[in-house]
Amino acid sequence: MEIELTPPPLLGLNHNERKKKSLRRKLPVVAGA
Repeated sequence: MEIELTPPPLLGLNHNERKKKSLRRKLPVVAGA
């Protein structure tokens, strides 16, 4: 469970997963940083 700035788990997970997938696809190195 990784929450940055999203109190709701549903929104946080959905948004985080979408953002992480996008970043990983574009910059896998930045996603890990």
